[in-house]
Amino acid sequence: MLACFKHTMREAVARNWGWDESFQDASFVRHVRTADCVVFESGPAFAGFAAVERHAHAWTLQMLCLMPALQRLGHGTRWLQALKHDAACRGVPVHLHVMKVNPAQLLYESLGFEVIGEDGAVYEMALAP
Repeated sequence: MLACFKHTMREAVARNWGWDESFQDASFVRHVRTADCVVFESGPAFAGFAAVERHAHAWTLQMLCLMPALQRLGHGTRWLQALKHDAACRGVPVHLHVMKVNPAQLLYESLGFEVIGEDGAVYEMALAP
């Protein structure tokens, strides 16, 4: 999963803040270890993963990474729609942070996430239940 994160996010992270390998490794572990992780496969091959922290009052999408060859094929959309449905059934909002330069921001908006704050290079987004 760490390799997928690095492969998909290195360029955008480096553009915004610079890439520090040891910081990124530690940050990845910190975000993923407290989350429920789902691994995506395409046939027998690893395709990506999602990490979600689920609390009684709200869920936080910590990461959603798909290998570049499998992006823009609907995989992320289908998974996010299922997450949206599950959260709505439980009556909890879903929060996330996305870099402003990340094209996934448009996907999140198309699924109903709204920008509720921003900090430098990052938007905070939320989806009401």
